[in-house]
Amino acid sequence: AFDVLEYEIERNLAGDDPWRDVYVNYRQSRGANLQAGHFRVPFSLDEHTGATNRDFVYRSLAARQLAPGRDTGVMLHGRVIGRRVRYELGAFRQD
Repeated sequence: AFDVLEYEIERNLAGDDPWRDVYVNYRQSRGANLQAGHFRVPFSLDEHTGATNRDFVYRSLAARQLAPGRDTGVMLHGRVIGRRVRYELGAFRQD
């Protein structure tokens, strides 16, 4: 909506928790975004990078064992210093 609001609704057809991603993202600028809803917890770059953008097909063992997955919460994120530095700071219900 007017290049300020973005949303995503994604659902699994099977499983205990059918909702994968249900969130709204408010983008004031590239340096300041506020996201709220049920989505992937910002834990590691390995978890947020898609398979087509990685050198190896599989994620690291540490990321697979320690990554919390998805949770309901709020996250402030963005890119600063000429898009060279990316940050993600969140507060979540369980993780």
